[in-house]
Amino acid sequence: MNKTARHIAPAFLLSIVLPVAIALLVWSCRADPSSWRTPKPGSSIHIPVLAMHRVIPGRKDSYIMTPEDFDLLLTELARQDFTPISLAQLEKALTRKGRLPPRPVVITFDDGFLDGYVHAFPILKRHNFKAAFFVPTGYIADSPVEHIRWGEGIVPAGITNADPGDLVCMNWSDLAKLRDAGMDIGSHGISHLNMMKLDDAALKTELTLSRKTLEDHLGIGVTSITYPGGRRDDRVCQAARDAGYTMGFRSHGSSILLYPTNLVDLKRVAIPGYGNVTQIVASLPGCDWKEAETK
Repeated sequence: MNKTARHIAPAFLLSIVLPVAIALLVWSCRADPSSWRTPKPGSSIHIPVLAMHRVIPGRKDSYIMTPEDFDLLLTELARQDFTPISLAQLEKALTRKGRLPPRPVVITFDDGFLDGYVHAFPILKRHNFKAAFFVPTGYIADSPVEHIRWGEGIVPAGITNADPGDLVCMNWSDLAKLRDAGMDIGSHGISHLNMMKLDDAALKTELTLSRKTLEDHLGIGVTSITYPGGRRDDRVCQAARDAGYTMGFRSHGSSILLYPTNLVDLKRVAIPGYGNVTQIVASLPGCDWKEAETK
């Protein structure tokens, strides 16, 4: 073999072997998504799931945040490199079946109040953030121009806002627009009852009928629920599992530490409306997958 041939042979072999090796690596990651950015045993990967309720101008309390502060919350999350993920992405990660971006975060709203659509939704769209809205189906009006106020029933058509004392919920038209924009919709029961106090039959109805109603009206699969008031016990969690839910959330606690053993009793981080938003975001225990893997 002459000198030219000896030089060409290794380069020729490398040009064949390297693409094949890269293709095999890509194929293996696709075949087993859990092999991509999966922490080693003992590594601490936290996923904060933020629990919120209302966004209303000019008012702050434990459950109500102003639009300005909500806008700042999303700005700070982005500045701290958090990436909002969907409920489906979360479930796949928790069951070792899917990938996650670095510093994932889930934003959730409970109760289905109208201000979530009127005030929170435009801010989410402006920041290109996704969120999950958990609604009590018994308070969702069928008419696209009517809404239901807790304890009173249908309110006059044309309402566009809600003050802190006005417990007016979204209607199906509002929820459909959230769905179409890529937001997640989940169950919050039918009537916002304490599920721990319900007998087995009533509990089953709250869980199964609320899920079916959401699926029938919105044409989506619903597999997540937030327990009203966070009130749940082993019986409620098992009933949720039996009703077809694969994830259930408390109203408070801390971030989710991979990998939880009970996906129908997941913690969330309660976000008060009166706190310092910058400090709240700075306190979130977000964790980059790559950093965790190298520890």
